[in-house]
Amino acid sequence: MRIAVILHALRLGGGLAVGHGLLGALGRVGAEHEYFVALAAGRGYENVCAAIPSCRVSACDAASRLGIWKYRRLQLVRQVREFRPDVVLALGAHNALANPPCPQAVLVDSAQFFYPESSWGPVTTGERWLYRYHIHHLRRSLRHTKLLLAQTELARRRLIQTYDFPAAATALCPNAVLLGSEGPGDAQMPEPLRPHRDKFRLLCLARYMPHKNLEVIPEVFARFGRELPPCAAFLTIAQAQHKRAGGLLRRIARADVAGQVVNVGPVDRAQLGAYFRHCDALLLPTLLESFSGSYLEAMHFGTPILTSDLDFARQICGEAALYFDPHSPSSIRDSIVRLRNDAALHPRLVDLGHQRTSVLSLSWDQIAADLLPRLVGITR
Repeated sequence: MRIAVILHALRLGGGLAVGHGLLGALGRVGAEHEYFVALAAGRGYENVCAAIPSCRVSACDAASRLGIWKYRRLQLVRQVREFRPDVVLALGAHNALANPPCPQAVLVDSAQFFYPESSWGPVTTGERWLYRYHIHHLRRSLRHTKLLLAQTELARRRLIQTYDFPAAATALCPNAVLLGSEGPGDAQMPEPLRPHRDKFRLLCLARYMPHKNLEVIPEVFARFGRELPPCAAFLTIAQAQHKRAGGLLRRIARADVAGQVVNVGPVDRAQLGAYFRHCDALLLPTLLESFSGSYLEAMHFGTPILTSDLDFARQICGEAALYFDPHSPSSIRDSIVRLRNDAALHPRLVDLGHQRTSVLSLSWDQIAADLLPRLVGITR
C-alpha cells in the first residue's frame, strides 16, 4: 500500500510528539508499505523517515503561516498526486486535504476543533480568526474524508456531534506517552527546586498556550498566599512560546509572590522523572485538552494530580485526580490545602493513578498496528 502521511503542521509540543511517535511506529509496524511524508523541516522528522525502508520526503521549511499555506497550496497537493497514494493519512486537522486524490483519514488532535470558543482561553483576535479558518478548512475536508480519528472516546463523540459525521466512519487513535523508567538522576532533586525543599511543591508542566489558564496560578498565591501551607508552584514556560508568555512572567515578577511562583523554564524529557519525583502534585488548571500526556506522566511517576473539573480531564484521570473549578482561585486553593492536609489522600491518588496507567498506556507500535488495518479498510 502507498500511504501519504501529511504532518507538516505538527511542529510543537504534543502535536510534534504525536507526529514523531506515530510516524515512526508506522514505519516499523508497516515496513512493507511505501510512504510519502510531508513534514516540517528541522523538527526531527528527517531522522524518523530515515529509518523507514521506503519513504519519500517533502520538507516544508517555511516558518510563517503564509509560507506554510503556500507550501500546501502550491507544492504539497501536486506532490501527493504525483505519488499516487492509496490512502492519505492527515495527522492533525490542519493537515487535512480539502480534495484528496484517494480515500483520506484525518486525526483531530486539537481540542479547539470540537469545543466552543468560550473554552479557548484568552486568545488574541488573530488567533481566534485563525482557529475559525482551520475549522472551516476541516469542514470542507470532511466531505472527502472516509475515516475520522480521535484520541479519546469523549473527543470522538464531540466530533460526531460538532460536524454531524457518521459514527461508523470514526475510530480511536489514542496518544502514547513515552513513560519509560526512572533514570539515575531521578534520585536527585533538580537544582531549581532545592531552595524550596521544605515547601509543598506543585509542578505546572505545560508550554504557554492561552487555554492552559496559567494566569490563574499567580492569582491564587496573590490572593490566598497566607492561607496556603508553605508551598511553591513551578511553571515550565519560555517567553518565546507565545505573545502573552512574557506578560505572565512580568506579572509574576511584579506581584508579591516571590518564592511562591517560580518559572524554571522548559523541562528536558531526561529530567521529567526527577521533577515529578520531587514535586508533591501536578497542578494543571487547563481549560481545554484533547489528550494531555502530563496526566499519564504524573500517574506513572506517582505524583498526585490537581486539575480542572472538566470532561476531558475526567476522561483521562477518572478518580485518580482531585478536581477544582479552573475559573475559581478559591477552588484551586481549597484543592491544594486538602491534598496537603489529608494524609490518606496522597497515597490513594497515587494508587488510583497507577491503576489508570495500566489501562491507558499503549505503545505507539500498538496504536499503529490497530490503525493500519483501518487504513486498508477505507481503500476497498
